Amino acid sequence: MKSIITAALITLSAAFGFSQSTKVWVTVNDTSILKQLNYSLGVTGAKQALPASRNNVLRKVFEFEIEGNTAPFLRFIETTAALTNPEIIEDFELMMSPNDYNLTFAQDYALDLIGAQEAWNITQG
Repeated sequence: MKSIITAALITLSAAFGFSQSTKVWVTVNDTSILKQLNYSLGVTGAKQALPASRNNVLRKVFEFEIEGNTAPFLRFIETTAALTNPEIIEDFELMMSPNDYNLTFAQDYALDLIGAQEAWNITQG
């Protein structure tokens, strides 16, 4: 099953592989593997994707920035148990921002924590 998912991601990455950089979220089961990742795999950066999470599993998710083709990196993930569950992250752009967000909800900091302003672009009702 893991090889089928990785093969599908490699196929998808071929379409996106020629872009300047791609972000891939991966579960890191052994952090010592991070020292082995280098530019030959296209890795130009790595950081913890959800460092403030209370869930231990989510704190194991790292965001890797891959320069060029992602296929070598995805193949490497398939060969090691230290890295699992690769997911290519797409960049999204805001198409609309609410014009009343700061006026109506300025005092409610919790809405900023959950990204309420970005939710206005998904649904406005």
